Amino acid sequence: KTQLLRFLAFDAEFTGGVRVAAADIDGNAMADNVIVGAGPGIESSVKVFGSALPKESGTAPDVFASFAPYPGSTTGVTLAAGLVDAVSGRFSIVTAPGAGSPAEIKTFRFDRYTANTGAAAWCAPADPLPPGVPRVASSFRAFDGTYPGGVSLATGWVAGSYGGAQSIVVAQDAAPGFVKVFSSAEPLE
Repeated sequence: KTQLLRFLAFDAEFTGGVRVAAADIDGNAMADNVIVGAGPGIESSVKVFGSALPKESGTAPDVFASFAPYPGSTTGVTLAAGLVDAVSGRFSIVTAPGAGSPAEIKTFRFDRYTANTGAAAWCAPADPLPPGVPRVASSFRAFDGTYPGGVSLATGWVAGSYGGAQSIVVAQDAAPGFVKVFSSAEPLE
């Protein structure tokens, strides 16, 4: 294998680890973006790096977006990415806080609309956000509020007749180890 890129996602002093995912978030169709979530120890942080590879080894790509999905929380961020939003048809970032916080799953998408007029105006949001600013598309508790053990996340086409969007798969990292599958789509008939 050929190493294409190597960089520190956060400051060198940070030792809490990094979670990663990849998806076309910036919509430039060149390549997927590297998405990172900070492990425990600093305020929850997600960064989406641009898809243009830097020329110098050890240099991070430009940051397309950076946000705190759980402001004030220092338990870390678990993340995944996928086509989980049946409405937009765009890749979303799925997050969960680390162990010590209830498993509040959030999905974020980036609006890449320009103002439309005429017949196409119906599909643009009434309140588009600037590029690089995520919109919370959904938020839900995967397990009751008494489970603070942390979760693993994945996305994929696992919902059978619930087509149209990938499902979000959430698994407890601690006992009892339940796995749940969620979908934003309606059943196909």
